[in-house]
Amino acid sequence: MRAWQRSICCSLAAAPLLMLVVLLATGGSFGEDGVFLVVAAVLPLAAAALVWRFGLWAKVVALVMTLLAVGGLFWVALGLAFPASFGDFVPAVSFLVGFVLALGGSIAAIVRHRGTRRPSVERRVVGGASVLIAVAAVVSGALTLTSGGSTPATGGTAVTMSDFSFAEATYEVASGDAITLIVHNSDGVVHDIAIPELGVEKVSVLPGSDAVVEVPAPAAGTYTVYCTLHSNLDEPDPERAGMAALLVAR
Repeated sequence: MRAWQRSICCSLAAAPLLMLVVLLATGGSFGEDGVFLVVAAVLPLAAAALVWRFGLWAKVVALVMTLLAVGGLFWVALGLAFPASFGDFVPAVSFLVGFVLALGGSIAAIVRHRGTRRPSVERRVVGGASVLIAVAAVVSGALTLTSGGSTPATGGTAVTMSDFSFAEATYEVASGDAITLIVHNSDGVVHDIAIPELGVEKVSVLPGSDAVVEVPAPAAGTYTVYCTLHSNLDEPDPERAGMAALLVAR
């Protein structure tokens, strides 16, 4: 049972570690996000170490640590909606597999009598989980490579997303005419763009890709542009909202 728990805790830790690798590999800064991901990875790894070294009390502590890691990373599961984004989909699969089996394995380790262990079954389950994650990684990697690339478009306003922020705090456009935004995602995870006040709903932008966003003719004024996946839409101030910027029509 210890091998079971160690394997699954490591699977759970793989999700934030992979996200950290993707963040740094695509030019992102370590910052607060990096610290959070490291802490989220350390918890299940520490749980695995406790299970390896100590007895029943360690298994209880490991269960609590696993639940804490899950509570901080529940949003990672949303990445299942984006199989063509390796940095979102594979951590989501690893997280969900790790959570389900780590929780089940921890509870089983606490309540199961020694004489009822079935290591061969446990090894098959862990092996199956590893195969599932590996297949998800291969499929998502292939989809990411084939779905990336630029959308040929000219004459629009260039908007770049990088390091979980917009390259410019403010984008100026002409009022009274329909405008086109050419949105490029430089990050290793999927972003989207929305301008609720102008009726522009969530347009997804895959990693390394461009998206053409048509915006109805805006009246003179200031509008907030969001990545709805990484910001708070109830906050009109971009500095507080997270991944947001201003669109100024003059």
